[in-house]
Amino acid sequence: MASRIKPDGITVLRLWVKAGGRCEFNGCNEYLLTDALTLEEANLANVAHIVAAEPKGPRGESELSPEDRSKIENLMLTCLVHHKVVDDKALEKNFPVELLQTYKKDHEKRILELTGIKEGNKTLVLRLKGKIAGEAVSISNSQIKNAILPRYMADSTGVEIDLTSLPDGDDASYWETGKQIITQNIGEIFRARIGKQQPDHISVFAIGPIPLLIFLGNQLSNAVETDLYHLQKDIENWTWKTDGGTVRYKTNLLSKGEEGSSIALILSLSGPIKVEDLPEDIRGGWVYEITLDNMTPSKLFMRKREDLLEFKKSYREFLSKIREQHHGVHEVHLFPAIPTPVAVMCGRDLIKKTDPELIIYDFNKSKGVFVEILSVN
Repeated sequence: MASRIKPDGITVLRLWVKAGGRCEFNGCNEYLLTDALTLEEANLANVAHIVAAEPKGPRGESELSPEDRSKIENLMLTCLVHHKVVDDKALEKNFPVELLQTYKKDHEKRILELTGIKEGNKTLVLRLKGKIAGEAVSISNSQIKNAILPRYMADSTGVEIDLTSLPDGDDASYWETGKQIITQNIGEIFRARIGKQQPDHISVFAIGPIPLLIFLGNQLSNAVETDLYHLQKDIENWTWKTDGGTVRYKTNLLSKGEEGSSIALILSLSGPIKVEDLPEDIRGGWVYEITLDNMTPSKLFMRKREDLLEFKKSYREFLSKIREQHHGVHEVHLFPAIPTPVAVMCGRDLIKKTDPELIIYDFNKSKGVFVEILSVN
């Protein structure tokens, strides 16, 4: 095998930039241009090889050519201490190639995201918290900060709407009180807090009853750019995933009514809703459904931001379609089995004075039927 090849100057410069001038060993993050003790400026970095530059070095038994061993993909920027640690022959087995590649990838991804933050990337965080299965669920600042990158919070609190004080139950007073809390917070805290100046961007994190989330969405301004976030229940994290394909949706006509009869929309996304589950006077009219295309409805189906945007497209197409096919339609009866960001979007994306009123239903477990809860728009 040919002798080792030293990385060229451009490769080393690129590595410094990708690492942000910090040690890429997981958990270290030491700044490599200043001594932490004396505060003297000095180059305290080593360019470490993942697969050694030579076959006899640490992790050196590899098919990589000398040229590939000197490329940036095989190099880590480390402090002097951690270069010694990963290259120590006695410790070599603790730091295999795959682990060091993960250290490098995660560190450089984090540096790229953090350095992508710019002055105009502030967002006003709006969080709504309610109870799930009777238990109050909190939304931590640390999860929010990770989810909104490369944006960052305009302040440490944002706007919080707390529904956890609502008494257990689902009678009319429960829903009316929930609406009042949302309206009061949006009106007195949100608008009063920012005065006449609209925020440039809003980030919404919400957990609560679906009808109230739809109501929340309808109270938000369409004039302000808004991002909606979703709690990924499989990993208990609010950060949108980026891997895998994008969910597709389809719209079906489940029941054909007579001219002038009621119009209903079933959203079978988080779970199935059947026509026979609807109130008798509703299932005799026009019944449409938006559901997953080639997927079984599931609480875990929504993973990517693009999944939400695809739903928005199908939802807007449906609203346009019924305005064209059902002239003069004033209301649509909505039966939702949906994730929380879809609920907020259903309310927020209604065009006032153009789209019909949404009459929202919720399944009453004690009665075993869908019950009309509230209306928006």
